[in-house]
Amino acid sequence: KRISTGAFAGSGIRELVIPDGVVSIGGKAFADCKTLRRVYVPESVTEIAADAFDFCSSLTNIAVSENNETYASVDGMLLNKDRTRVILVPAGKTGTVVVPEGVTDIGPDAFLNVTASSVVLPASLETIYNDAFLNCSVEQLTVRSSAMYVSPSAFYGCESLYAVFSGGSVRDSLRNAMASSRLSVDKIQFLDFGQTPQILWTTEDDGAGGVVVTDVSPALATVVVPDEIDGRRVTAIGEGFLQNNIRITSISLPGGLSRIEDYAFRGCEGVASITWRGAGPVVIGN
Repeated sequence: KRISTGAFAGSGIRELVIPDGVVSIGGKAFADCKTLRRVYVPESVTEIAADAFDFCSSLTNIAVSENNETYASVDGMLLNKDRTRVILVPAGKTGTVVVPEGVTDIGPDAFLNVTASSVVLPASLETIYNDAFLNCSVEQLTVRSSAMYVSPSAFYGCESLYAVFSGGSVRDSLRNAMASSRLSVDKIQFLDFGQTPQILWTTEDDGAGGVVVTDVSPALATVVVPDEIDGRRVTAIGEGFLQNNIRITSISLPGGLSRIEDYAFRGCEGVASITWRGAGPVVIGN
């Protein structure tokens, strides 16, 4: 028995119990099922297409029968039977995802579109495959492995990543892979275990002794622009400062602000409040 390609794509399924006797789940069989939260895989399944559950944004748990000889489940993640490869992390996972010790491989697209803010990878890890973290929302990545191969395309689309905790021996591999994945590595902080990420501000001279804030890393959910940076008063918010950052919910602006330039907050669709800590007039651009 087989669930064919695209059979239930886009349907309103909330929970899925695959019947015993099904052997194969085809490509995109349950893709784009936005309300799907839980999946049970029976003993009989021996093949699950890599994209069978693509874009299931609410999916948080994949359970597998203990008698299945091909797959296993750990903390809702789909692994191979001997638990050495992560095959699929449900896209709806939030908070911190901890990949268990014993895992040696993070498979292609394993963290595709996953919404977790933090991921911890084990000391046993040896390989991170191509597109493993494609469009993942991870902000902080902890890598406990001391030596591994990282595909040059492993981190495409991880635009929220701002802190990587690792030992020095794998740091160059991670940095090179992230650069190859077209991430702005100058905005990513590569830290030792136990260090605390810093908020890094990019500024320009305003021509009158103050500064114009043009960028911040990381841009967390709440952004508080300080009154001074390196002892100089913040007088303006630069063009495109937080443009298209949909994760920000709250912004606090300094009291000495006199100008907000064009497109500073354009596309910040998640912002619910903007607080200004001053009282004088402010010139606001487009």
